Amino acid sequence: MFIKRHGFTLVEVLMVVIIMGIAGMIIVPQMLNASTLGVQAASRAVVADTLYLQSNAIASQRKRRLVFNVAENWYGLYDLSDPAKPVMLHAKWVQSKKGDHLYRIDFGEDSRFEGVSLVSANFGGKNYVDFDGLGSPLSGGNVVLMGDGHRYRISIAPFTARVTISKLE
Repeated sequence: MFIKRHGFTLVEVLMVVIIMGIAGMIIVPQMLNASTLGVQAASRAVVADTLYLQSNAIASQRKRRLVFNVAENWYGLYDLSDPAKPVMLHAKWVQSKKGDHLYRIDFGEDSRFEGVSLVSANFGGKNYVDFDGLGSPLSGGNVVLMGDGHRYRISIAPFTARVTISKLE
């Protein structure tokens, strides 16, 4: 006759402790690098908005513009057929504190990107990149973001509009 026992064996408990130790060794260093999360999130937002603007230009068959204002620390998306009309992006058409109604991300006002700043934006000597009705940028270039001492370059390739992010040392 077998007696059914409830509980864990020493081997099972040791395996759980070992797995938790390994997971802790992987997760804790990632948590210590939390200072880079803001600038990484800002970089991903710029990439996502760039790709959205490109696909919006294709879908609408209209020129679109992505403008970076380094001095005021924001970027915005515009419809070039009517520059006063913003491009609607995921229903995030917001009124800025300055009172205008343009779609833009202000790194100084947005709590998601606290401490992030635009260092530079250069697209063939301009601070903006235009996408034609086929989604091709009229010039390539890059944007540099900085936060907590970490810098990231977002590059947009001419013609193909391939967007890449690289960490600058």
